[in-house]
Order: sequence, then C-alpha cells, then structure tokens
Amino acid sequence: TIRRFAGKRSGEYGTPYGTAGWLIEQTRSLLEFWRQAGYSMDALEEMTQSFEAFQSRTHEVVQLLLEEAFGEQLPSKWWEDFDSVRKAFVSKRRTCPLRPQPSNEEQENASHLFGILRLALRAWRHLEAEFATAAALDFVALERRAVQLLEEHRDVIRGKYACLAVDESQDLNRIQYRLLRALPVERRLFVGDPQQSIYFFRGADSRLFDEQIRQSACRILRLNHRSTGRILRAVEKALESEWGDRLTRLQCARSAPQAQKPDDEEDLFEAICSRLPDTGCPVELWRIPRGRDREVSGIAEGVRNLIEVEGVRPSDITVITASRDRVDRHASALTVLGIPVTILGTGRSYFLRSEIRDLGSALRALADPTDDYALLCLLRSPLVGLTFDGFLLVGLRSREAGGAYAALQQGVPGLSRADEKAMEAFLAWFRRLAPLAHQVPPLELLSLLARETNLDARFALRPERERLIANFRKLLKMARERSHLSPAEFALWLKTQQQAKARVSDAETISEEAEDAAVAVRICNSHQAKGLEWPVVVLDAYARPASVRNEALLDPDQPVPALAIQEVRSGVAELVVKRVQERRDEEEMRLLYVSLTRAKDRLCIAYAPDNPRNRWLRCLKNLGGGWAQGTRLGLGASDGSASHEIATGSRMTNAPAKYG
Repeated sequence: TIRRFAGKRSGEYGTPYGTAGWLIEQTRSLLEFWRQAGYSMDALEEMTQSFEAFQSRTHEVVQLLLEEAFGEQLPSKWWEDFDSVRKAFVSKRRTCPLRPQPSNEEQENASHLFGILRLALRAWRHLEAEFATAAALDFVALERRAVQLLEEHRDVIRGKYACLAVDESQDLNRIQYRLLRALPVERRLFVGDPQQSIYFFRGADSRLFDEQIRQSACRILRLNHRSTGRILRAVEKALESEWGDRLTRLQCARSAPQAQKPDDEEDLFEAICSRLPDTGCPVELWRIPRGRDREVSGIAEGVRNLIEVEGVRPSDITVITASRDRVDRHASALTVLGIPVTILGTGRSYFLRSEIRDLGSALRALADPTDDYALLCLLRSPLVGLTFDGFLLVGLRSREAGGAYAALQQGVPGLSRADEKAMEAFLAWFRRLAPLAHQVPPLELLSLLARETNLDARFALRPERERLIANFRKLLKMARERSHLSPAEFALWLKTQQQAKARVSDAETISEEAEDAAVAVRICNSHQAKGLEWPVVVLDAYARPASVRNEALLDPDQPVPALAIQEVRSGVAELVVKRVQERRDEEEMRLLYVSLTRAKDRLCIAYAPDNPRNRWLRCLKNLGGGWAQGTRLGLGASDGSASHEIATGSRMTNAPAKYG
C-alpha cells in the first residue's frame, strides 16, 4: 500500500523512474522505522507542519543527544553557537559527535528529508484508510492497537492473569515492551540473553532488556547445557576483547558435579567453576584462500574430509553462514563434491526467487497480454529463453507496434535463428493458454504452464534442481489454497508479496542423493540457526562490512530522522548514521556469538586470515596459540587457489537466462 501510494505521488510530479524507485523505498523504510519505534502519527504530523517546525524539532532532539554524550547541560545551543559547544567537549577531552556541514548543504539535505517525511505522513494516512476499508491490520498496527486498548481499558482484564513469562526478551522492541508492561499482572518473569540479540533490523533493542534487568531482581544463569568446555572457552577467548566485563562467562554443565547441588544455580557455579575441566574436541581453525568462491570451495573440501576421512556422519554436520547470499553457494559446492545437502529454509525471500517472479510474470502476461512489463520479464526468463540482444530488439519494436505483444504478432526483424525458434515455441503455447487464464483456477493454469514449457526438465538440468522443484511445489500448494482467486488475482497476490519483500523462506530442499535429511549436511544462515544446536558445526566465519549510504534512517533512541546521501551531506545525518552503525556493529558481534554457540561437540571455524573486509576477523585472531590445536592450513589447492571453483554468471550476458 505504501509503495503504491508513494509511486503514484512520484508519478504525479514527473519524478524520473530511478529516483522514484529510491524515493518509494526510503518513504517505506522511514515510515516502518517510525512505526516500529512506537512514535505516533500525531508526532510525525507535528514535526512536518512546516519546514521551520521540522528544523526546530530536529535541533532540540540533537541537542539532547549532544548533552547525553557530554554528560551535562551544554553552555549553548549547538545551532546558535556551535563553536562554544565544540570547545566544551574539548575542555573535557572529548570529541564532539556532531560536525555540521556548510549551511547550504545542511539546508538542502534537510529540505529533501522534510519532503520524504511529508510523503511518509500522507502514506501513513492512506495506509490507515486502507486498514479501515479492508477491516485488517498489519503486525505493527496490531501491536499498537493492543497497547492502546490495554492502556485505556486495563481494568477489563485485571485479575484474569496472575503471572507473565516472556522468553527471548532481548529481541523485543519498544512497542512490545509497552504492551507487556501494560498487562495488569502481579508478577513478571523476563528471560533472555543480551548476547544473542540479533534483530535490530526489525526494531529489537537489547538495551531495553538491560534496562529491565536493572529494574528487577535478577538471576544470571551460567551453566551451558549444550556445548563442550573447549567450545565455551574458545567463544570466551574470541569475544572477551570486544565485550570485556559485559561477557557472560558460561560453564559446561556436562562437567558439573551431579551430587549435592545447591538450590541456587549461582551458588553452584561459584562452588564448581574453578574445578570444571575444558572438555571435548579442540576447536578447529580452517584457514582457507581469500575470495568468495575460494572460501566456499575450501569449506566444501573441509566438510568432505570430515565425512570421507574422519567418518563423521553427514547428518551430524551443519554449515552456518552469516550471509544469506552464500547459502546457495555452499549447497552448490557441496553438491559438486557429491555430498548430499539440505537447506533449512534459510535462503533469500521465497517470493523474490527468480523462478517465482518469472512464474508470476507468466500468469500476469497470460491474464493480460497488453501488460508489457510482465510480458518482457517473461521473454527474458528461462521459460522462454530469449537472449539479451533479442530482448532489446523486442523492446525497441514494441514502441513502433504499440506494445510488446503486438510486436511479437507482427514479427521482430533482426532476431537470431535461436531467438526466432524460441519465439515460435513461446507464441505456440502462449496462444493456447491465454484464453484459459480467465476460465481455470491458478493451480490448473500453473500445471499447464509447467507442461507446456517442460519446466520439470529445465529445473532438472540445473545444479540446484532440488530447491527449484521444491519451490515450485510450494507455489502449487499456495495456488491450491487460493483456488477462489483467478490466475490474475493470484498473480497480483504474488506481486504484492514480492513488493513487501515478505520474509517467507524457501521450501526445505534435500538433494536427490539423500532420501531424507538423516543423511544430508545441513546449511543455514546465522539468524535461522538461533535456538538450534548440532553435533558438528562448520562456521563460514565471514561477515561483510555493513555500510550506511543513500538511506533514510531514524535514530535508535530518539525521533530524529536523517538522510544519508553523499551528494548532499549533513552533520545531523552523519551523527545519526554513526549511532545506527554502532548498533549494527554491536549486532555483528552478537551474530558471531550465536553462530559459535550452536555446536554441541565440535566446532570448525573457517576463514581467510588475510581478508580485511571480514568484520569478524579481529575476534578470530584472538583464537591463536592453544586454541588452534585443530588448525588446518590451506584448505583448497596447494597453490593457494581453491581446487573446485564455483562458476558465477555475469549480470550482463547475452546468453539465455537459466535457473540456479
């Protein structure tokens, strides 16, 4: 809804397509941040009454941030006399976190941001109207409505519940804490681990849990019932330089005495911590060649060594990667070596998969052949297989013919023989299926489309055939569940999910070498691994640097929006960017902690020691000396290159597109 509204407004003002797409995305993300943080529409409306009101409110809140960093009230307002503010910081031997840019740049940046905020406010009003019309709420609106009902009508449920128990409390956002505190209960129990807070991107704030700890009677649970002592010591060694006293030092419960346990677990810890041995296998460091494909190939070789040389069962091994983009690469590399794999639903968003987008385009084109965008997407997809040159010729010809479908019917001169054959085959099945798009349910049309295009054969020829087939079956299931929709309506529903970037995972896939997951190596990303455990974990220990650029942001603690663009810089924006980046950096370290602590018996950490872009490298370097007892050097070819290169395609290629 927000995207459609912002797109319509952008079109009214003649905004260029590329700029409009960026503007729509920034409007959506800024509004999402604002709503998730629990700020009201009235507050946004008050801030955007006028440009002067917007600047005044921004100045006041930035002043609060500066005084928080300074530790007391500043001698003057930063926008009136910044030099005295800077000198005050210098007098305390501190660096002022704000560095204003020239006034003309500050003004221009603020005016752009003000425009986005005004658009966000109008989009929010439109969204609320859509909610009212559809009698529906999204998740954030549902939380906000629940808070409102509890705060205004708390007596309705007073006395109904005596106790409230909340797990994973470190992953709650501000609205959720307001909701829980508004419940009229006698006792509250919050359970959580601040070291495992990894959902900042969706509004979670572990500092809220830290605040709850300070306000409550707290008991620290130190016994770990999952990992060996050596794994826990390695985790401690890796992160103690980052976290210092904030690191909760755990002890292995496997080694704890079973007799005469005190009632208080903390007393038990104090009694036995000095006598717990470091048990289990040594933590292994796999040093692999630098480079994305070389790193993935090196890890695949290490996994093969575990299975073929050491006799580890594939089902005991899980490969964890911080990057969703590397999940499929690991699956391909292991498949090349003949190792059965299962992907635990951790790839990119299901609805954004190329095969799902292409099938959605096919449905839209069949329902409306005059939909040029859908038809052109279909032509370039593997379902038709037009080359890039042929795609351009069709696009140019469509301008003269009055549409892409009209151009195809009239003929497109200049096509290669291969493109001509592809077009003949396409028009044959397209003309047969198009009349059915308004007569049969989406499940039947998808089945006919798969038969006409030999979709199963196309998928079967690809290295990732298991995932492709599983995802198509998942789409058929969705179509069956929505049999009341026409193919056009089902295609529109798919498009809505794609635009919302819905976080629906891939269907779980198992390579054909494995009859079931019991004989397959698992692959997942770090976020999906949270809360799970496996006997052997191989960690692809690479975390790419997270940069903030060309984004509309909101300060983590205050209602201070910012626009981070290089073309028009702003001191206020750079202050907010720095604060957001600090939170993201902190979360990267917590993601490392979560990844390391999934192993029960054996932990293998694979990384390229000479890759400065790896944000986890400084922690991994702490695992030298005695912690490298299981070190394996040079996984990959002896010359330092990986012996199994993974072929990667180029975005700009004239070859017909292929899945996988």
